[in-house]
Amino acid sequence: MKIIHNLKKFNNTNKVHLALGNFDGVHNGHKVVIKNAITNAKKDNSEAWILTFDPHPLKIINPKVKLKNISTIQQRLSLFKNLKVNGVIILKFNNEIKNLSPINFLNMLRSSISKLSGIYVGEDWSFGKDKSGNQILLKEFCKNKDIIYQSQKSIIYQNEKISSTRIRDAIMKGNMTLASSMLGYNFTISGFVIHGKKIGRTLGFPTANIHAKNKCLPLNGIYAAICHFNNISYKIALYIGTRETIGDDNEKVIEAYFIDQNNLNLYDEYLEIEIISFIRSDEKFKNRNLLKEQIKKDVDKINKFLD
Repeated sequence: MKIIHNLKKFNNTNKVHLALGNFDGVHNGHKVVIKNAITNAKKDNSEAWILTFDPHPLKIINPKVKLKNISTIQQRLSLFKNLKVNGVIILKFNNEIKNLSPINFLNMLRSSISKLSGIYVGEDWSFGKDKSGNQILLKEFCKNKDIIYQSQKSIIYQNEKISSTRIRDAIMKGNMTLASSMLGYNFTISGFVIHGKKIGRTLGFPTANIHAKNKCLPLNGIYAAICHFNNISYKIALYIGTRETIGDDNEKVIEAYFIDQNNLNLYDEYLEIEIISFIRSDEKFKNRNLLKEQIKKDVDKINKFLD
């Protein structure tokens, strides 16, 4: 899969069917849009590409809104690769792109991708300055340029549209089953292992402290999770919270206890942890002994759950 960061350097000589979108999370609705491009590309022996943005446009359009990304750009690229597209254009979203009129944005695509044969979007996708570009304008543009236009209706799950917003809400409420059902895979936290305060070690449960790149994090609590590291899958008891019983700085931490594996040297390693299920909410215990007893119960429960 080719990756391009500058449209001016796009020099593909084949016909291109292009899926456009932010694709945060690359959920089941996004996948249909992308697969539409792949299907039509195969019909005329051309290539399927994705154009996405980094950072998320909302972070530039309205910085006051603290958008919490479901997926990092690295995770998105991995998910795109799994869909077997030919390439991805990562367009840096800045003030220049933000202020392009809808028609100028489309002309930029057309001039950079000379053999643009198809454009594929979700029905709610808008573009250009102030998001003033709509499906009517896009359809007319494609008609005039002899480009295939396909707008995909939203996918419905449990009587509501699947959307990145709905998935963020499910994750932040700890409803991992709902989030995973809409994503089509288990929500994953990724980041490097950093040095912590080694409090878990004093309780008999040494943990790996994760500096997560994801901004969207689940509700504070205990989770059953899986970590894939060095081609081995490990069962994880995952804690997300502020260490209410023993914390003194209210700092939110992500701590992974590798069940039955206490001798792994993970400092500075990059880990991806799939969150499988919510186990219980975070709570404050009267003392460390009660906390330790509860951790043991949590680990036993998670161990059986993941068997």
